[in-house]
Amino acid sequence: MQILNCIKNNYNNAVVTRCSEKGCELRLDGLKNYVVLKGEVICHDRKICDYIIFKINSSIIIGIVELKSKTAHPGEIEEKLTNGSKMALNILTECNNYRDTSSC
Repeated sequence: MQILNCIKNNYNNAVVTRCSEKGCELRLDGLKNYVVLKGEVICHDRKICDYIIFKINSSIIIGIVELKSKTAHPGEIEEKLTNGSKMALNILTECNNYRDTSSC
């Protein structure tokens, strides 16, 4: 839970309660111990996925979410998912390092 608290503290302006874009929604019913970040809020200098979900129980699960309602351009989706994955790994590494120093 310390990692989730760190993510919430360090990225509080990007924390959202649901994944929803223009009529598309990813339902998160039943999930516990998770935090959702809005991609465009945490990354302004390149294309990124719509949402990044961090879920922690005995293991860490990261969901990289790009919602599409109509048109999908494979190259753009690949770029957004790749950038989202890199950002998620950076956030997780940052908060895992902080865990040992009790900063979060």
